[in-house]
Amino acid sequence: MDKDLIDYLDRRFSSLDQRFEQIDQRFDQADQRFEKLETEVRRAYVAIEDLRGQVRQVADGVANVSEQLSRHREEVSQRFDEIESLNRRSYEDLDSRVHRLEATG
Repeated sequence: MDKDLIDYLDRRFSSLDQRFEQIDQRFDQADQRFEKLETEVRRAYVAIEDLRGQVRQVADGVANVSEQLSRHREEVSQRFDEIESLNRRSYEDLDSRVHRLEATG
């Protein structure tokens, strides 16, 4: 082969090698970015799962408090009914005594 042709081909191949080298670097950078993104997505999934667990705990706590509140309401309502009944009997007894006093007096 001709020396000029060899030099020309060497320059062209060298130029192509440089371009491939640049492309390889860009692919390496893109691969690193994808690996970083994959890691960040994995961390996000872990954080989301942790939050789901915490939300479940809060929901269970709210349900528990709601149940306790319902029981407390029932208990307070029952006590008010008992107090109202006692008051009614006391007033009936008092009313009866006042009527007797008025009748005799």
